[in-house]
This record gives sequence, C-alpha cells and structure tokens, in this order.
Amino acid sequence: MPTIEERVAYLEGRFGEHSRTTDGLRDDISALRDELSRRFSQVDGRFEQVDKRFEQVDKRFEQVDKRFEQVDSRFEQVDERFDSIDRRLDRHDERFDSLDAKVERHFTWLVGLQMGGLIAVFSAIIGLYFK
Repeated sequence: MPTIEERVAYLEGRFGEHSRTTDGLRDDISALRDELSRRFSQVDGRFEQVDKRFEQVDKRFEQVDKRFEQVDSRFEQVDERFDSIDRRLDRHDERFDSLDAKVERHFTWLVGLQMGGLIAVFSAIIGLYFK
C-alpha cells in the first residue's frame, strides 16, 4: 500500500495535469471566443452589406412606385379626355338623332306635298278629259 507522501505526490501530479489541461481548455476557449468574435464580425459586415443592398432595392422599388403613380395619373388624364370625347360624341349623336327626325318629318311632308300635287294634276287631267 502506498504511503501518504506517495499518494500526495500522485495527487499533486494529477492536479498539475488537470491544471495544465484546464489552462489549455481556457486558452482554447479564449481562442474559440476570439475566432467566434472574428467570424461574427465578418457575418455582421456581410449583413450590413445585405442591408445596404436591401435599402438600394427598396429605393428602386420606391422609384418604380413613383413611375407607376405617374403612369396612373397619365391614364387618369387619358380617361378624362376619353370621357370628354364620349360626352361630345353623345351630344353629336343627339344632334344627329334630332336632325334625322327633322329630315324624316320634312321628307314625309315633301312626299305628301308631291303626292297631293300629283293627285291634283291627275284630277285636273281627268276632269278635263271627262268633261
């Protein structure tokens, strides 16, 4: 059986190994922390670049939206012009309809007068012939 001194020496040796291992782990964790910080810094830099790109894309979309608003306003102007033209055409249609009705009335009177005159001439001819 080992003596107490041997046991203490053994334990001190083991404790020394554990201390060195712990120091190594501490160094490794510190190195890992530094590496992670460096990597996260790189990732943050990349995210900043991505954020800038998204801001650029957002600005482009805003420009496109403004252009669409301009196009929409132009279409509204064209629609207003077409509405104005439609109203004018409706007025012209009404005028043509009234003119058509007037011409039809005058044509009816003209044909009636001609038929009345023709009947009068035939009546006069027949009256002279059978007298």
